[in-house]
Amino acid sequence: MGIETLHNNIHNSLKSNPFALCYIEDSNLNPKWKLEDNGLLWCDNQIYILDANDLCLKILQYKHDHILSGCYSQNKTLQQVCQEYVWPEL
Repeated sequence: MGIETLHNNIHNSLKSNPFALCYIEDSNLNPKWKLEDNGLLWCDNQIYILDANDLCLKILQYKHDHILSGCYSQNKTLQQVCQEYVWPEL
């Protein structure tokens, strides 16, 4: 799965979540949240992910399996994920 498809799936999952919709409809509620032009919701400069449709797992797989990632350990893969993404209980 490419990054564009992954981000499109993230965007589509946000549309059905009441928590995310609250920030999407009024991104001025809290300054740590913002909605980008591409439809992704950001929290503290990281893309916010809902645990829907195995998105968290897909991100972990993408970061682990990407050709430029090499063969990272569990901790290094998690560090790579945390640089760009955030989700509850990460």
